[in-house]
Amino acid sequence: MVAEPVKAATYPVHPLARISGAMRRLNNPVANFVAVTATGRNQAVRGVSAFIALLIVLGGIGLYHLGGINQHTQELIRNERRIADYEQLQRQSHHLLIATLPHC
Repeated sequence: MVAEPVKAATYPVHPLARISGAMRRLNNPVANFVAVTATGRNQAVRGVSAFIALLIVLGGIGLYHLGGINQHTQELIRNERRIADYEQLQRQSHHLLIATLPHC
């Protein structure tokens, strides 16, 4: 009589657990940068400097997008001025046409 080996119970992995594990793997480099074995003060300085670096990067991205918005605004102003010039030309030509028609 030979005893069969006992199999370990396996359970399916929940999809959110997979995502959570992936987020932990992505977060590890940032956590390792901030939380290297160091004193509390050194750790705080690293955390604050990481935060400041993030603010600088986000500020640069924001300025880049504001520059694009500024170009679009200048283009709109230029087009509005052209429209105003054409409307003035239309009014002047209309008045000139009325002035040249004989009065009945």
